[in-house]
Amino acid sequence: VVVVGDDTRKVIGFCDLDGRIPAPGFSLSPFVPNVVRPRPYLSDLAVHTDYRRRGVGSALMAEAERLSGKNEDGGKGKRRQQLGF
Repeated sequence: VVVVGDDTRKVIGFCDLDGRIPAPGFSLSPFVPNVVRPRPYLSDLAVHTDYRRRGVGSALMAEAERLSGKNEDGGKGKRRQQLGF
């Protein structure tokens, strides 16, 4: 996901979202231990220093959540996201 400034047409923020398979032996459910599905993984989020504290990072996170399907159940958090720091 990339945010481009309207006035400068330069990239002012981005985040990297992909789908990753959890580590071997990891299960999303204690009741179904052999079910392993890719989960959304946000590995990078950056905002240009001149554009920080203006909601750009929040907008990037909201779009990443939308793309990952986190809010597809009305915000109840059915799908989990994994953040890498």
